[in-house]
Amino acid sequence: MRKRHGSFLLVAPLILAAAVSPAAAKNVALVIGNQSYMPGPLKSPAGDARLVERRLKDAGFVTILRENAGQAEMLEAAADFANRLEPADTALVFFAGYAVAIEDENFLLGVDSGAGNGVAAIQAKAVPLSRILDRLRGRAARSIVILDASRMYIVAVQRGLKPGLAMPRNLPPETWIASTAGPGQVAPDNLRLDNSAFSKALADAIAQPGLTLEEVFSRTRARVLDETGSQQAPWWTSTATGNFYFHPPEGPQPRTDAAVLARWMEAARQSEQRQDWDTAIDLAIRVLKSEPGAETDSAARRLLPYLMERRDGDLRYRVMDFNGAAMFYEQAVAAEPSAVDTAIRLADAYLLAGRVSDAIRVLQAVRARGPSPDAEKAAAMLEKLAAVR
Repeated sequence: MRKRHGSFLLVAPLILAAAVSPAAAKNVALVIGNQSYMPGPLKSPAGDARLVERRLKDAGFVTILRENAGQAEMLEAAADFANRLEPADTALVFFAGYAVAIEDENFLLGVDSGAGNGVAAIQAKAVPLSRILDRLRGRAARSIVILDASRMYIVAVQRGLKPGLAMPRNLPPETWIASTAGPGQVAPDNLRLDNSAFSKALADAIAQPGLTLEEVFSRTRARVLDETGSQQAPWWTSTATGNFYFHPPEGPQPRTDAAVLARWMEAARQSEQRQDWDTAIDLAIRVLKSEPGAETDSAARRLLPYLMERRDGDLRYRVMDFNGAAMFYEQAVAAEPSAVDTAIRLADAYLLAGRVSDAIRVLQAVRARGPSPDAEKAAAMLEKLAAVR
């Protein structure tokens, strides 16, 4: 009896440890593809959702797939999704369909959203993106939200809403959010019957081994720009402080020498000065991939949002979308307040868009910084504007 009692004492702690040990981290995805809207049915979202779900399953995700879901089914799926999450997990939401911005908040539309009249009717039958983000806050280690939804929803436009999505606000920590086009922009109509250019490029990038999430988004963006002749520019932003891989690189990764990281950051700054935005972005992402937590990592993470917003602003400027350019330049200046040359560019975009009061506001802020060539340029522009007003 004593021997059996002793064996139990040895085994019991092992049983107890197994019972209370935390579950292994997992990846969970909610994937929704809505296309059977009335009016205005779409061609590809259901196929986009299935394609992305397959790639996520290949990457080890547990998936919840819904096609042509109404508001109630979307909310039920979102609740199921949130309830499956543990604090160490990665949560991913992919939505393809229609979405609208109402008072600077984004709403995902179920297929039953066409009923009723007015903006209030649309809002009442939609799912606020903020509600999904709030459900994820604190439930997972990291969250990834991907929206293939920057489409022209003619019903919403007829009811006075601006096309495109709004800049997401109050993102939770460790969150990435990506969209098929930048805030306030819409993607061209999809003429393909199978998949949108964005979802196809995203799915192919997810399948590639050894890419960080930033690299997945960057490659997706580059391919969509190429395929659409720069008419569509995917966009993303992040509050994340670490890397995420759909397919992690094999074996231990060698640490990159601090001097090499410093040279990459210097090269990124030089590319920024030449306005070679893509090279600067690639270098900043290379730093982030190499050694999270290093001093250069913090510098790259501060620089990257500015570079992306400035690049997208220049893209809209070149195609004479001056309102779109001004929106991105505003975000670039917010990300890097010391970028006075971007502020001057912002004022120029406002002037070309006919928004003189906004241009004056920006120029006055530049002039107030004190003596500098940019301040002199701002003063000269203000003087010319005063003469013609």
